[in-house]
Amino acid sequence: MIDKNPYAAPDSAEPLAKKAFPPFEVRGQYLLIESGAHLPQRCIKTNEEVPVSQRVDHVFQWAPSFRLALRYRQCRLTFYLSERKQREIKRVKTAGWFLLICGGLVPLVAAVLGGGVTGRSGALLALPGGIALLAATQTMSQLRIVRFRDGRYWVHGFSKEFLQSLR
Repeated sequence: MIDKNPYAAPDSAEPLAKKAFPPFEVRGQYLLIESGAHLPQRCIKTNEEVPVSQRVDHVFQWAPSFRLALRYRQCRLTFYLSERKQREIKRVKTAGWFLLICGGLVPLVAAVLGGGVTGRSGALLALPGGIALLAATQTMSQLRIVRFRDGRYWVHGFSKEFLQSLR
């Protein structure tokens, strides 16, 4: 007869150990982080020391392009951005929105007043504003996630000086 139930849980069952990673790791132009990482108190664009008031807590949404609608991940990251860089980003985004709105209002007002602006020429008038807004949100955005592998996010968008200081 069997003394022990073969289907019982092991006596000394220890949970699987999680891989121990450093809080962040530099690989070329990328910073590998886990969700919830806190970066040093330096601007990610200029690498200058900044006060605590310049802290940015951001939640990134990431998904591989082929599964975008099916499943995505969230990554929380705390970083610092100097006041000068924050103003610069706001200025470019504001200009992009202004050009987009003006580019959309001009054809609308012209159509109402009978200026003869057709849909195609109206779209051409709105195009510079759309391009400016796209440039503002894409090229001036602080960071973006490019990959998720082994429980870590590969983040791009840091200055070379900032990455050098982390090595």
